[in-house]
Amino acid sequence: MQVRWALSQFFHDAALNMRVPVCRAYSTGHWHCPTIPATDDGWTLVQMYTSALQIDAAKQDPRVLICPLTFDPSPLDQRVIDAYASWGATTGMNMGALLATLANKEPVFAHSL
Repeated sequence: MQVRWALSQFFHDAALNMRVPVCRAYSTGHWHCPTIPATDDGWTLVQMYTSALQIDAAKQDPRVLICPLTFDPSPLDQRVIDAYASWGATTGMNMGALLATLANKEPVFAHSL
């Protein structure tokens, strides 16, 4: 098992009467998101416990984008940058730099599951 971040779309779960991330289906049931999107079709970063098989399945779902590991130097997908541009995300940023930037506005981004 591993802890991974995903940019996930949300939907309204009628049974729970709340918005939940699509990526929770690809987790072990342990996940958290520091911010909730404003609309049901909104996107946000979600941290979750997951496995390699679940990650492979999530990569096939257009409502989920698995992010690189925190210390991976590769640049983030532009969809992640666009989602957090108003928070200071810039093109070419890696996951670690993004989390450090987001933690300035929302300290929970600095915490891990």
